[in-house]
Amino acid sequence: MFESDLFGELFKAIQEEALPRLWSQGVNLSRGSNQFILLAKNENEIIVQLRISGQMVSPKVTLWPIERDWDCDCGSLDNPCAHVAAVMIVAKKGELKENVANQGQESSSGLAGLEYHFTKDAQALKIDRFFVYQ
Repeated sequence: MFESDLFGELFKAIQEEALPRLWSQGVNLSRGSNQFILLAKNENEIIVQLRISGQMVSPKVTLWPIERDWDCDCGSLDNPCAHVAAVMIVAKKGELKENVANQGQESSSGLAGLEYHFTKDAQALKIDRFFVYQ
């Protein structure tokens, strides 16, 4: 999926939309000891949690390659923010880690939460519920 034309177009759109200082911050985030955890991936949506070393908050980035759209829950007024840039850079390099919950293992912290994904299926709304380990 990360090699697709849609992903390439999304990468280019984010790179063009990002302010130069935010793209540079994204490059720095992608090179550090931070973890980029792939929480969910399908043809419509990619969700990545960015665990930044030394910070308590882990922003979650959602990408919609088909719509060429993105979101980050960090609260920044900049769109795209440095987190979105960092996720795109790491994904393009193929360095996203699978979520331990997706591998059927318990995380080291043992904390879990629920996450809901809504998709439209024909004329119905489909709701998927996932356990997400912190």
